Amino acid sequence: METLRKSESELNQHLINLANCLRSNDSECDLEFTQEEEKSLEREINKLLRNCADATLRYEEFCKENNVKLKESGSEQLKKYVIRGRKLLMEYRQKSNAIKQKDTKKMLLHVQTPTTQNEMETSEDPIRFLASLQRTRQVMSDEIQRVTNVSILMNDGREALANSHQEYSNVKNEIQAIRNQLKHLQWQTKKDRLWIGSGILTLLTTLLLIIHQRLLPVCDLSDPKASKFS
Repeated sequence: METLRKSESELNQHLINLANCLRSNDSECDLEFTQEEEKSLEREINKLLRNCADATLRYEEFCKENNVKLKESGSEQLKKYVIRGRKLLMEYRQKSNAIKQKDTKKMLLHVQTPTTQNEMETSEDPIRFLASLQRTRQVMSDEIQRVTNVSILMNDGREALANSHQEYSNVKNEIQAIRNQLKHLQWQTKKDRLWIGSGILTLLTTLLLIIHQRLLPVCDLSDPKASKFS
């Protein structure tokens, strides 16, 4: 139980810190929003989820063996943590994409100063129109790409959740197989003890029979009544 509480506390605290950082101002957040950082966050969350899953399975096995009633299924609680982790990773990716889109828009749709306005006024209208179309096209392409990335991230989240459930099921099946092997070994040990006890009992019975057969003639010779009748 203590191991489960510790693993849940570490996972919950990590998710809370990440959520607070994502929802704070850019100046208060120490995240860099890079691909390397995203992979590192995903590895850390997956590691904490695995630790929590292992502790949950061990605690459930302990409760089954000791007839302890659970308030809530460990798999249900773990599923909530998995969903929280995937949502935060998706939120991280969305904010990262939003920052990149914002930087791109700043470069493409820069604020016109009086100098740039005068330069554009002296330029030929077709050139200005073409440049405006190119910027508009670039912004629209970036928006389409952003929507596509969000769809991909949602699919990745669903796949990651399915993989987590599959991994949890595999670990549970392995523990069940180990428990069955342990029960088989316990029964085998009990059966071996019965065979050993039966062998010892047979040996003692044989020894007593031999001793009885050897002492019987001596008793007959020492009994005068028995020798008289014989």
